[in-house]
Amino acid sequence: MKFVKAGPALFKFRASHVNSEHLLVSSVPLLVNSGHLLVSFVLLLVNSGHLLVNSTDI
Repeated sequence: MKFVKAGPALFKFRASHVNSEHLLVSSVPLLVNSGHLLVSFVLLLVNSGHLLVNSTDI
């Protein structure tokens, strides 16, 4: 009888576990995208820095 009661609880636990895994998996591309944004922002800063240096040389 105890096993029958534990069944739905176990199912709920596993469902929530799967949901959290899905969240984790979907957050990975988001993190990667923000990383790419950060890198391109840094490159932009570096490029503008070079432009500034070049304009002062002239």
